[in-house]
Amino acid sequence: MSQHSKRRDTESTLLYEGNFDQWQWQMSNFFIAKGRPTQAYPSIAYTDPDDIVHYCKSTLGDIEDVLSSITPALKNRIPVSLEVGIGQLYACLENLCLRPFRLLDLPPELRVRIYAEVVTSPNVQGVESDSSPLDRHAIPALAQSAQLIRREVLPEYFATNTFLIRASMPPTPGRRDPTTTGISLWKADVLREHIKDLRKVDLFVVARQDYVRSDGVLQLALKSVKLGVRFDKCRGVYIDVPVLLDQNSKNRLAVLTAMAETARQEKGHTGEAILELVGLVCTRDVEYSQPNFTHMSLMVPDSAR
Repeated sequence: MSQHSKRRDTESTLLYEGNFDQWQWQMSNFFIAKGRPTQAYPSIAYTDPDDIVHYCKSTLGDIEDVLSSITPALKNRIPVSLEVGIGQLYACLENLCLRPFRLLDLPPELRVRIYAEVVTSPNVQGVESDSSPLDRHAIPALAQSAQLIRREVLPEYFATNTFLIRASMPPTPGRRDPTTTGISLWKADVLREHIKDLRKVDLFVVARQDYVRSDGVLQLALKSVKLGVRFDKCRGVYIDVPVLLDQNSKNRLAVLTAMAETARQEKGHTGEAILELVGLVCTRDVEYSQPNFTHMSLMVPDSAR
């Protein structure tokens, strides 16, 4: 490649699928400045009576100048059978740029890698427990574009993201537990057949305690803890237990985890076991009595007692 070509390549915009008009204007100016205006886009000499287009002759240097101004991804899409001629090359590039890139033309393994980049988030995905999760927890927009893409995206989405479920302990007496109700709705409306792909759930538990201070003012103390319910091939279903959790609660969580893991080994349902363990924790009155957790106090006036 000539020094002139190298300098133009570093100072100019490379052609990709979305900037053909800008690029062809740039290349035309380049060839005019180089004293070869016949190589400027579209480089068509004339059309004969049979409507056959005849292109101007080009040198290998002209072709090299054009190819050096194209992104590698677009260059790889140029057919190998294309005749060496700058006019044909212009026509091919224009067609490639005007024809939209089709995701489904890629091999499935490459599509899955793209899906992972798009739908995997460093932030937890919220699952509300007090109403239908379908109203507040939408699946990725990409999964709603085509049935095939949906079937390929959702396994990746549920396997790579962490989903947050909030629970209050203990449930309000006389009412259905909103946490287990919300989990059931999430399974039916969102997870469906992809529950088998679920790998990570954060269970945020808030345990309420009423107490009266020495001055007689009633307060509501809230103790909160986040439990990471996980699955991997080596450990099976397990809970990331906070270090500050008291030993009694750790022991009781270990019993519930063993129950969920036994059920998983018998039935082979990973996601079901994770949600079953979440449900066990929410309904088995596990105590979170370590006082070093975050405390929040809400003052309750005498008139409200």
